[in-house]
Amino acid sequence: AGLDTDIDGPGYKKIIIKPYIGGKITQASASLETYYGKLSSSWTIENNKFILAIEIPANTSATVYIPAKNVASISENGVSFGEIVAYKQSTAADGYVKVSIGSGKYQYEVIQ
Repeated sequence: AGLDTDIDGPGYKKIIIKPYIGGKITQASASLETYYGKLSSSWTIENNKFILAIEIPANTSATVYIPAKNVASISENGVSFGEIVAYKQSTAADGYVKVSIGSGKYQYEVIQ
């Protein structure tokens, strides 16, 4: 599911979410009760669409690596990344789009 802690924010103050997809695996999920609250990541692949649902606890931040070739193929809750001001600074490299987010619940979809 890709949950990890960032060395710059030990104890899951700063979080890394980087799902690893491949082979015949079409879904994965994991959750962890941290000092700050629940952290979770769940992904599935269906109908040529990658769906990533995550929850980031209060008073923490996360770097999320979304498996996509470019920002244009990603949407959050049905809204294209190009229309969301917060994601203007996202970067694409090595088959992932990297975004920085704060606490909350997010659902990303990538058309593959």
